Amino acid sequence: VSAIGSTEREEITVMSLATDLRAAMASLSIDAECPLTRDEIETTICDPDVALIVDQAGSDIVTLADMMHVVFDDLADEQGNISFSDFVETILSLRGTNPAKVKDVKAQLRAIKVAITEAEVAIRGAVFDEVEEIRKELHHFTKEYREEHQDD
Repeated sequence: VSAIGSTEREEITVMSLATDLRAAMASLSIDAECPLTRDEIETTICDPDVALIVDQAGSDIVTLADMMHVVFDDLADEQGNISFSDFVETILSLRGTNPAKVKDVKAQLRAIKVAITEAEVAIRGAVFDEVEEIRKELHHFTKEYREEHQDD
């Protein structure tokens, strides 16, 4: 009997989440029945009403936002879009009551790799810019030094 009650509660949670998300997305002029683009998902996630809906479902909106690139990498169709049901499943999978699975760990590792790669690119760019600036200054000082000591 408790298993049936648990299943029914889960069905109600899923239906409530889907209904509330559809309404929130409609208010943002996003059609939940069509495949969703990254921009539409970002717009949806940034909406305060959606943040409340996601929180009420027991998921963390910040984690959802952080994981969306992994979700798109895994679930996107040929055009780079995801379905509304995949979006809902992603939200439900991020609930704190769900135990971590191997696929969750793999997804987290991919997210960490992406973050590290992005940080590495940014750091390399900053270091390159600094070295280039030092190189210019050194060239300028060398030129000034030669001009000052050329008369000697």
